[in-house]
Amino acid sequence: MKAIQSIGLLVFFVGFFLFNISLFTESYQLKNDSVEQFIPEGKRTFFNEAATELYSRSFSNNFEFLDKIGEAFERSNEEIIALYAISFE
Repeated sequence: MKAIQSIGLLVFFVGFFLFNISLFTESYQLKNDSVEQFIPEGKRTFFNEAATELYSRSFSNNFEFLDKIGEAFERSNEEIIALYAISFE
């Protein structure tokens, strides 16, 4: 029984180690196909203007990529609000 527990623990640690390594060995890049698939056509032009630098850049980890995507969404939302917002002035 002790041997089975030790083997199970070893398999768990190896799997956990490989999972953590896989988070930092990938390369992330924004592709036009993904933008066309997930962003509606009317908002796509605003997003493309805000994310022009992301199309040519490759990111080494997921966290930096998602941070830059979030910034691009914020900039495009600000442009949309500035253009279409209702003001009481």
